[in-house]
Amino acid sequence: MTNTVTLYHGAHKDFEQFAIGKEYLDKENADLSEGLGIYLTDTFESAKILGNLVYEVEVSENDVIDFTDKQVIVNTFEKMRDDVEEATGCDILAYMDDVWGYADRIARGVFACMTIPNDILDMLGNKEIFHMEFGHLLTYEEDCIYNLIEQSFYKHIKDVLKNTNRSYNVPIYVCHRNPEILKIVEKHVIKKQKIV
Repeated sequence: MTNTVTLYHGAHKDFEQFAIGKEYLDKENADLSEGLGIYLTDTFESAKILGNLVYEVEVSENDVIDFTDKQVIVNTFEKMRDDVEEATGCDILAYMDDVWGYADRIARGVFACMTIPNDILDMLGNKEIFHMEFGHLLTYEEDCIYNLIEQSFYKHIKDVLKNTNRSYNVPIYVCHRNPEILKIVEKHVIKKQKIV
């Protein structure tokens, strides 16, 4: 049997299942630091700040990748490197400055996780030696190295990404695809106290 993680989602809208899309955004509380997705937390108290409903959710541990862990992030970079190198002969990590430092900043929430493909391409693009050796891979067509990097990133991350949100000082979990994996266990109605 698979272990599950219990997470919480605060909202003002009542619904029976999760969906991802701009039409579902709560404009008042939309903090899209990790792009479009369903934002969750592992604490009930944090979720209830965001709405009068708190959805208690279970998700399989197998569907969560922990980007608060530098080693997990570096392992993901290495898998991406292997994919890109197999397709092109280019070791993208050789052109990145301080891979562990970059992973540390992601783990601490300094950099967003979902911008990793763009960040890597920027690092490559700033290296003259990369342009001399592999500039021909920047085709801006389907075979462009950027597309390979992005495809590999999404291949190796899971449906729910755990990372650090410096604004709230708690871990956040973002379901960026396949929202049907989020099983609603219970819906809690939060009674807001009136200030007299």
